[in-house]
Amino acid sequence: MNKRYKIIILFILLILFLRIGYVILFKNQLNLVNAYTLSSLTTIKSNNINFKNTNKNKVIVIDPGHACKTLLEKEPIAPNSKVMKPKNVIGAVGIVTKTPEYVINLKVALKLKKYLTDAGYKVIMTRTTNSKVISNIERAEIGNKNNADLVIRIHADSSNDKSMKGASMLVPGDVGYAKKISTISRKYGEILLNRVIKEVGMENRGVITREDLTGFNWSKVPVVLIEMGYLSNPSEDRLLSSEKYQDKIARALFKGVEEIFKNKN
Repeated sequence: MNKRYKIIILFILLILFLRIGYVILFKNQLNLVNAYTLSSLTTIKSNNINFKNTNKNKVIVIDPGHACKTLLEKEPIAPNSKVMKPKNVIGAVGIVTKTPEYVINLKVALKLKKYLTDAGYKVIMTRTTNSKVISNIERAEIGNKNNADLVIRIHADSSNDKSMKGASMLVPGDVGYAKKISTISRKYGEILLNRVIKEVGMENRGVITREDLTGFNWSKVPVVLIEMGYLSNPSEDRLLSSEKYQDKIARALFKGVEEIFKNKN
């Protein structure tokens, strides 16, 4: 074999060697890219699952205020208290629509329940019908027994002054069992009220501490009470009877709950 043929053969072998090396290198790089991509997707998926599981670990008790009849029997407003209040009252009635407060409270509560359940929270209702009548101590005990992360009590307000309007958030004081949860309850109440005001666009009547509410004083878990507006105000009465407005309030409360527990995690 002459020298020319040897050079040609060596040149061909060199080209084959380079091609094989390039293929191996490219394949390794491709495997690295695929591995990184798979790892990233797994991380994202894992994060989503963790977030959902975190929500599932959160217990939210929704307490639609009042019911269809008054319980004349009385109960102490706090452990060891001699001050007594009725176990349940019917609540306010719309000045124009004549819609009972307890009906509106339940409608908003059920809408809020759906938002929370769809997001993975465990939701417990103190009542799901208007015919169920329970005392305020019993309502508090539902939150206590389920070790709720938050109890949201849903109410509407009323006043002799028909011009009064807007939402407020009631929170417990340092009375009874609530002594240990008053601070965190206020923090949660502020977040929820700010979100409702922002989303719904109603007047802000502030966060108000109440030491005379049985449902607060018997609670061992964080608890707040939203007054969604005034049924004694003709304009707000009509709004509160609107399904669309009820949904806006429920969605705003849901966003507030999300804000509370995302900040904690």
